[in-house]
Amino acid sequence: MASPAEAIQKVQVGWQKLNVNQKTIIITTVIAFLVALGTLIYWISRPTYSVLFSNLSPEDASAIVSKLQEKKIPYQLNGTSIIEVPSDQVYETRIELAGQGLPQGGTVGFEIFDQNNFGLSDFTQKVDYQRALEGELERTISQINGIEGARVHIVTPEPSLYSNKENPATAAVVIKPKAGVQLAGNQVQAIVNLVSKSVEGLKPENITVVDTNGNVLNEGNGNSNLAMQGAYTKTQLEAKEAYENSLEKSIQSMLDPVLGGQNNAVVRVSADLDFTSKETQTNKVEQGNNPVIVSQQDEKVSYKGLGSPPGGIAGVNSQGSTYPQVSTVTGNSEYKSTKRTTNYDSTKISEHEIKPPGEVKKLSVAVVVNNDGSKPIRDQTIKSLVSAAAGIDKSRGDVLSVSSVPFDTSWAKKEENAIADAQRKEAYANYGKYAVVLIMLAAGIFFLYRMTSSFKLSGRPDEFIPRSFSTYPIAKVEEITPEELETGLSDDMSPEKKRELMVLQKKRQRQREEIQGLAKERPGDVAQLLRVWLNT
Repeated sequence: MASPAEAIQKVQVGWQKLNVNQKTIIITTVIAFLVALGTLIYWISRPTYSVLFSNLSPEDASAIVSKLQEKKIPYQLNGTSIIEVPSDQVYETRIELAGQGLPQGGTVGFEIFDQNNFGLSDFTQKVDYQRALEGELERTISQINGIEGARVHIVTPEPSLYSNKENPATAAVVIKPKAGVQLAGNQVQAIVNLVSKSVEGLKPENITVVDTNGNVLNEGNGNSNLAMQGAYTKTQLEAKEAYENSLEKSIQSMLDPVLGGQNNAVVRVSADLDFTSKETQTNKVEQGNNPVIVSQQDEKVSYKGLGSPPGGIAGVNSQGSTYPQVSTVTGNSEYKSTKRTTNYDSTKISEHEIKPPGEVKKLSVAVVVNNDGSKPIRDQTIKSLVSAAAGIDKSRGDVLSVSSVPFDTSWAKKEENAIADAQRKEAYANYGKYAVVLIMLAAGIFFLYRMTSSFKLSGRPDEFIPRSFSTYPIAKVEEITPEELETGLSDDMSPEKKRELMVLQKKRQRQREEIQGLAKERPGDVAQLLRVWLNT
């Protein structure tokens, strides 16, 4: 194996033997290969950009770009409202910019008062305060999940001397939800409460919330009861769906292990809930064998003296008084009386019952089981299990239906195949990038090898004759005989002939050296050349 020095020398010799066209082709090819390889490596190694902020106002975009340039963070502009940065710097950059109050959302907050502007009129200060308040509310509302942007308009009437003629404060809020997001009723109510508590004298019923599609999200018509009723209806629907979903998941989690895995049963629940709040007051009166004594009063009278005592009929009067027994002594009299008053009442029982809303009035459960014939399925057993898990009450009118039919799983297989194909394509794309680099690198090395191999002499045998053989002038060589060329210079030669002989000897020596080098380097080609010469 040739040493690196010999290889380099070989390349140099071969390069010198190429003509101008061949050298130009090789240089152009090498440059094109290096440019293509560098471009491909840059394309693979360049950072992936992700969205830093979108839907920016021109003011916010300008401020953010200035900060990125100041921090020397690479960025890309996608239009005038989207800024992209390398994916590995998205979250860190957002935190840094948020700490500096960017983006501001194209609104002006209380930072408008950071600079002291003397000489402003009361009207200008009032307008600035309202602008700042609206801007701060817009920023706060935009932080709620599912909301992309918001605009707030507040109308504050001028104060009046007469309170009955003073107009109330009103507000309108325009919400831009994120794509595919629908705001819940509690979120809308939270926005209403936020705005009403932030503006002095603003009542919730005087706030209107709409979205960018023109849909009214609350009943801001001056009747707060209607607004609360509308929100309560949405709450009822959410509670109904939550109850149904919870019951479906409970039944599904029970059937999956029984049927041997997922996607072997479909459960649907429909619940009729009573959201009426009931309050019952019950008073019962009972009269037993032992009446209840409410109150009792005793009264005693005693008398001693001359004369006849007062008389009366002994016994019990209608009021429960007892007349006394009288003892008579001649000449003297003694009187004693005892009176007892007793009040009775009937037994009363008072019951107060409050029934919260959300009672189940009727429940309907449908279960469909996959019966592909691979194993026996007992519908009655499944029906008993579902009935116990769902709490089916026949007296309440609940309905339970269990059916077993073969499922059509072709769509699921198509989805699985599509997902697998997408994953394979993504893997192939990743592998393809590196494969292209390797292929181009191998192709470049192979091409260079072919180019260097073409440095070997090929063609007719006479093309192996050194260039010095054909470039030496022969016209003057005839004037010198071979004997003179061998013996060298002599005194009887003329100066011109001596000079010519010396040049010829040097050229001959150079030819010998080239032939010796060629014989060492390519002995096979020299042997072929000699055979050609001998045969001619």
